[in-house]
Amino acid sequence: GQRASASIRSTILTARFVGERMSASSRAITGSVEFDTPALGQALALAGETSLLAAVADRLRASGTISWNGQELTAPMLSLNLDGDRLDGAMSLRPGPDGRWSLSGTFAGAQLDLDRMIRRADLGRYLAQEDMARGLLDLSGISERNIDLRLSVESARLAQMKLTGLALQIMAMNDRIDLNLVQAGAYKGSIKARIAL
Repeated sequence: GQRASASIRSTILTARFVGERMSASSRAITGSVEFDTPALGQALALAGETSLLAAVADRLRASGTISWNGQELTAPMLSLNLDGDRLDGAMSLRPGPDGRWSLSGTFAGAQLDLDRMIRRADLGRYLAQEDMARGLLDLSGISERNIDLRLSVESARLAQMKLTGLALQIMAMNDRIDLNLVQAGAYKGSIKARIAL
């Protein structure tokens, strides 16, 4: 195979890839990747991504193995660190039949602060009970994609509650978003919920 490598270094992100192409005529490439940004929103904005996805974290570190076959990008082993919360799993990115890119992944971790993500995305003002000018919640940047993400976390914080055994599924398809809280433990009981937007 032929060795392939690339690196990016700037004030808002550093990225490094080292891999191998199977042959000169092949489009398939496999290797290891490292990515680090202290300003995820700014880094995603460079790629034209300004939806709520950019509010997931301030600092994102990612490392793992990736494969590209000329059409689909897969990461069978990927470690993410979102502002100190680590998630390990796998994901894939591929073009869908409708021309939209489809993102799917499964991740698990020891802890995840969902309250921090809600604060960063400024979602609290839409959930507040006070009568205030909230404006419309713009979900178009997410609903216009095909997304299927599944998270399993031993301990999480949501609405100032400590949840255990959290299993969450996030789906976006056909201009609709589904948030499915498959299970979570709290106050010596269990919680299940589903929200469609």
